[in-house]
Amino acid sequence: MSESPRTAVHVALVTGWQVVASTCFYALFAGTTLFREYLGLSPFLVGVVVTAATLGYTLALFPVGAAVDGAGERPVLIGGLIALAASVVGVGLAGGVVGLALAAGCLGAAYATAMPATNRAIVTAVPEGTRGRAMGLKQVGVTAGSGLAAVLVVSVAPTVGPWNGGFLAVGAAALVVAAAFAVGYRGTPGASGACPMSGDSGETGPTSRSRPAGSSSGPRCSRPSATRRCI
Repeated sequence: MSESPRTAVHVALVTGWQVVASTCFYALFAGTTLFREYLGLSPFLVGVVVTAATLGYTLALFPVGAAVDGAGERPVLIGGLIALAASVVGVGLAGGVVGLALAAGCLGAAYATAMPATNRAIVTAVPEGTRGRAMGLKQVGVTAGSGLAAVLVVSVAPTVGPWNGGFLAVGAAALVVAAAFAVGYRGTPGASGACPMSGDSGETGPTSRSRPAGSSSGPRCSRPSATRRCI
């Protein structure tokens, strides 16, 4: 496969992930009227639930970013989508404000995987000349997901089944997409795959540049493929 088709497939996978992840997250906001109608929440308690989601998102951003740096984006994207699926199902099954707020907090924390992981996925795989367009296309997934959430959770599901059917359907779809993503997406390794004493990028770190000729070079990195190993 040539580089251009490979890049297109990569961007399509990341964009698809973003659409599904955003659908899970924004299902909570789309469902606020349902929470008031079927769970009897007051406007104040609806605000508490939404705040729990944004708080979970905010608190998780830094540790998620560190996880992306260390492990690479692939495991974070897969784990994040599974966590989003479980959390949005939890939102749909919650029977009161406490359970709903807890599920919303978990949903926000799971959605924190989106920003650092998808951005890294674009930056590490897309050539510089088309990187901005790829990033813009990926971000379309945010608005597309929020629109899908509104249609599924508010308009479609309550008319054909139980009021919380949209949350359950979105969660099931996210699990399917997570499995497909795990099969089709390769990603790039994180910093935890780097060799000790080799600088930031394998063989050409600052340590190697400062060695005198003929001195012991210590561990060196061999990278015949996407993985790194020490020799």
